[in-house]
Parts: sequence; C-alpha cells; structure tokens
Amino acid sequence: MHWLSEEDIRFLGQRPINIRATNFFERCWSEGAETYANRLKAGGFEGLKNVLDVGCGIGHWTACLAGLNEKITAIDIDEDNLKFTGEIIKKLDLKNVSLKKDNASDLSFAEGEFDGVFSYSMCFITDWRKTLKEFYRVLRKNGRCYVQANDLGRYLYMFMEEPNKSGGYDPRQEAIDAINHSFRYFSGGDFTPGKQLIMPMDMVLKEMREMGFSIAASGADGTINLSGQKSLKSFYPDNYYGVTGAYEILAIKE
Repeated sequence: MHWLSEEDIRFLGQRPINIRATNFFERCWSEGAETYANRLKAGGFEGLKNVLDVGCGIGHWTACLAGLNEKITAIDIDEDNLKFTGEIIKKLDLKNVSLKKDNASDLSFAEGEFDGVFSYSMCFITDWRKTLKEFYRVLRKNGRCYVQANDLGRYLYMFMEEPNKSGGYDPRQEAIDAINHSFRYFSGGDFTPGKQLIMPMDMVLKEMREMGFSIAASGADGTINLSGQKSLKSFYPDNYYGVTGAYEILAIKE
C-alpha cells in the first residue's frame, strides 16, 4: 500500500488546503494506510474493477482505494482539492488513479460505468437526494455504494462542544448554518451548494430503498464489517446526547 512518509506529511501539511486546516491533513494522513484499508475491506471495496471516489478532498481515501482496486476515478468540485490530490498521486506514483472536476449531483459519467461508488463525509454538502440518484445511475447492476454522512447528533455536538475550534473555523456557527439550511431544504427544497445539510439516517435509508438500492449494512461510523476485519477504527462517537451522529451505509444496486 502506497502512503506518504512522515516527512511528506509535514511538508504537504504546510501547503494551503482550502477545505481543511493543516492539523486535519496531518491527523488523517498520520493514521496510516492500514486504518483506512481495513475500513475499505470491511465494506467490500477491494478487488473492484472501476471505483468512483466522490469528493477526494485531501486524497487519503483515494490512495487506499488505489491500493485495493484496479482503477479509481477521483472527483471533486473544487479545483484546488484536485490539484492537491494530484500532487499526492504523483508523489505516490499511483498510476491507476485519474482525477476529474465533477458535480456529485450531476455526474458526467455514463449509466452503469462503475462497480463501486465511495463517498466519505461529502454528500451532506450536496443536494443529497439528487446525489444518491446519480450514484445509483452510474453503478452497474450489483454495484456497491458506500456513503458516510451526518445526522442531527453531529451538529448538536458541534454546537455544544465546539470541537477543533480555531481562528478560521467556528463549529458552532457551522452547526447553526447547517440546521437553518436543513429547515429550508426539507420545507421547500431550497438548497445552497456547499452548505451542509442534515441527512437523517432513517430518511436516507428509506429513499435509497425507493431508488432501487438494497441495504447491505448500516450503522454508526466504522461499524460496517462484512469481511470480519479485526481492527476497525471509527472517527466519531456512536451518538451524541443519545442522538444519531455520523453513520455509514453500504448499499447494492439491484
């Protein structure tokens, strides 16, 4: 498995990353390849021919997907993210990864092009109903779709505890904005690109089933384990104040 060295992590962590602070980049990449590879194996994202990585961001999931599968197409709406991930791909010499700027809610790919769609911590900044329909469209029959998202509990935690607050990041205000945006979205379909939306887990599961997905597994972040992996790490608590927070869904296109 290709992975950045400690020296590379320190060097690249000082580069401007428009969506994440330096400490986020260093924290994610310092986890090591095994942490992410085990999660991917547990969800069956190993040995697939053609995988779409939606929202590649800082490239850590992309690198692990590339080490486990034949071909990866990594997309992001942000050109700076793509340039940054492109540097990582070049440094790691990942020849089976291609990058493309694309909109998750209006994908430019053909119907049935992929046998896997992977999206970690991204759908909630899109019009997620349209995004999930696009995931279904570009998947082949029996293709697998992994989605990780946030329910209300995550935003309650951000409001109450203000995790990782810094001069450039206000988690309490982000939670307030997400809740306000969600009220508008659910009451009238109003959506602002890039603004976070609450994705109630029960609602997402219901709508994915109505689209034609069968649900292979679902639960709190890091709990899906179809392959019996012995070491899985969750990046979030199971719930916040008894309310569902970050969760994951693995679905199959019927």
